[in-house]
Amino acid sequence: MTSPGVMPLMFAKGASDSTQPATGTGVFGGMISGTLLAVFFATCFYVVITRAVEYRQRKRD
Repeated sequence: MTSPGVMPLMFAKGASDSTQPATGTGVFGGMISGTLLAVFFATCFYVVITRAVEYRQRKRD
C-alpha cells in the first residue's frame, strides 16, 4: 500500500513540477521492482536450498 501512496507525487503539478514527478517515479518504480525481484529471488532461493538439502539427504543414505 505504500507504492500507491507516492502516486500523487508522480502526478504533481505546480511550483515544483520538475522535481516531484521525477522523485515520485523513481520511488514508485523502485518499490514495485524491489517487491517483484524480492518475490522472484526468495522463491528461487527457497528452491535452490530445498534441492540442496534433498541432494545431501539422498547422498547420505
